[in-house]
Amino acid sequence: MYGALVSSDVVIVDRMSSPASPTRSVWVITLLALVVALVIAPAARADPPPFEGTAWIASSVITPQSPSDLMSVAFVAVAPRTTYDRRANGWVTEDSYVFRGTYHASRPIDFIVDPEFISQEAAGAQANRFAQVVGQLPRGCRTQIDAVWLHRGDESFGGGNRSLLIHTDYANQNWAYVEELLVHECAHTSLDPGWSGSVKESVWAKAMAQDPGFISKYAADFPMTEDVAESFLPYAMWKMGGASGVGSEQLATMERTISHRFEAFDSTAIDLRPLLDWPVRQSSHSPGEACVRSDIGARVNTATYGWLRCAKRSDGRLLWVRARSGR
Repeated sequence: MYGALVSSDVVIVDRMSSPASPTRSVWVITLLALVVALVIAPAARADPPPFEGTAWIASSVITPQSPSDLMSVAFVAVAPRTTYDRRANGWVTEDSYVFRGTYHASRPIDFIVDPEFISQEAAGAQANRFAQVVGQLPRGCRTQIDAVWLHRGDESFGGGNRSLLIHTDYANQNWAYVEELLVHECAHTSLDPGWSGSVKESVWAKAMAQDPGFISKYAADFPMTEDVAESFLPYAMWKMGGASGVGSEQLATMERTISHRFEAFDSTAIDLRPLLDWPVRQSSHSPGEACVRSDIGARVNTATYGWLRCAKRSDGRLLWVRARSGR
């Protein structure tokens, strides 16, 4: 979640613990406290985190021109749905407008729109504009998103509970960064081990212990709940390289600060498409040629050999190998 930093006793609300299992986030925090204890002392001696919050580093990582996996958005029904609304500081059940977005090579997602938008047409406009942005998020960051909750209000976004929370007034005021903010939230939902995400807790704990510190002040202030989400966008920037719009010095700072966390993401084999394929990289590489660690998973198009991808072989070598296609 982004916005004003909150005290630790509010983190459970920030994480939107399920009304059906209100103790879930308490259990997660207690478990992760054992992990964080491994790194708090070393981090206290390390240099200050290089960034305040990673979603604000650059608005160029995903732009309106970036590709989206969105295929269609269709109205489903007006039906009772329970969502989280920060204005109420809790869960609300309303007869909401429900739309379904379908996506290339990934799961469909329901967009549940607050009835305060008055009409199906107005609600559909909100569903369509955010469905496009959600389709721009990495596929590996959408694996556990079942629904997107849309409310008015100048309140921070949220992730968890197999959902994303969007308050549209806050989105409008920060529209240049809306894609980057949602990368942070989808990392909570689909990657964070605290929400049964694809990153293994033991792997992340080891990476935290090996890195010299945290990538941002936000991650350092809330290491048990924000470290994975704060680290994922810099990982995507690092994988994109110069195509992210981030300078080489900043990319080097990211790698120097959380290289073992980057390795943890690499080991999870997160599908970064369609983000990683933008723009298409024309290359003169050939099969069997060595590649570098930051290119693992990347795909490039060559005039002679077609599509190649960088892969780590069983003997540990990093090589360009033939890929079926760019997608």
